[in-house]
Amino acid sequence: MCTGRPGWLTVSLRVGKYKKTHKNIMINLMDILEVDTKKQIVRVEPLVTMGQVTALLTSIGWTLPVLPELDDLTVGGLIMGTGIESSSHKYGLFQHICTAYELVLADGSFVRCTPLNSIGNYYKPWFFKHVENYLKTNREGLEYIPLRHYYHRHTRSIFWELQDIIPFGNNPIFRYLFGWMVPPKISLLKLTQGETLRKLYEQHHVVQDMLVPMKCMMQALHTFHNDIHVYPIWLCPFILPSQPGLVHPKGDETELYVDIGAYGEPRVKHFEARSCMRQLEKFVRSVHGFQMLYADCYMNREEFWEMFDGSLYHKLREQLNCQDAFPEVYDKICKAARH
Repeated sequence: MCTGRPGWLTVSLRVGKYKKTHKNIMINLMDILEVDTKKQIVRVEPLVTMGQVTALLTSIGWTLPVLPELDDLTVGGLIMGTGIESSSHKYGLFQHICTAYELVLADGSFVRCTPLNSIGNYYKPWFFKHVENYLKTNREGLEYIPLRHYYHRHTRSIFWELQDIIPFGNNPIFRYLFGWMVPPKISLLKLTQGETLRKLYEQHHVVQDMLVPMKCMMQALHTFHNDIHVYPIWLCPFILPSQPGLVHPKGDETELYVDIGAYGEPRVKHFEARSCMRQLEKFVRSVHGFQMLYADCYMNREEFWEMFDGSLYHKLREQLNCQDAFPEVYDKICKAARH
């Protein structure tokens, strides 16, 4: 099959012979359908010409970022071929300014193609599983994700915690029928968690984030592997400014750190939460790293203030008469203060 548009109508200097040997499908789609000035998008049919586009858009004070000169060049031709203009040094080729294509496939089905992969829809695979598939198949790819979906890409699977809570949660049937119900609220899980389950969870589950200097990352990853063996691991580089406070680099200069997050079931033999975590905390202190204090903290008070610089903190507590009014931070986050 091919379009039934006569070869003599095209801007090309040649006439395709294939039109004589293929089934010609007449497609009289030659209208501008919509101009959305709020979204700055023009919706057109494939046989709309540049002459039509300029006639309409310039009359209402708009234009296209890339608008090839010849009047008879069509939108479909510029997409399937190549459209270029002097503004292309900034905006690229004609296809690069298109936001979506609507296509009829060989089987007659209609599809809408956009650069956006809406990973935030409840029936889509969990984001980390989607990424894992790329790694397992050793393939490269480029995907554009709606910004809000990107910000919340790990929400539906609570990073990768949901696979331990609902092992079949990433099953396509479950996602399609019940995906709208997940994730369960963490607050609800905590509210309905009994003491026995809480203790079991503590002994067989790890949720920790450690902030270590980037120069120590490989050493830290080996330590995480040997002490708790939890995968996947979250890695997030960040700049740590050299400023007074509880958390700052060892030297006087801003330093690159990395957040190493471990969330899941430890796979080391004979895992014991207290001893294993104290060993990990000891390593983090040794490289001038820090523990995120939402997680279980097994350090004693002396070890805690070895990790965090409390000089300014204690000075301010004294100046502002906080000692008798507010608890010290350690007394709020230590293991004895939480259940």
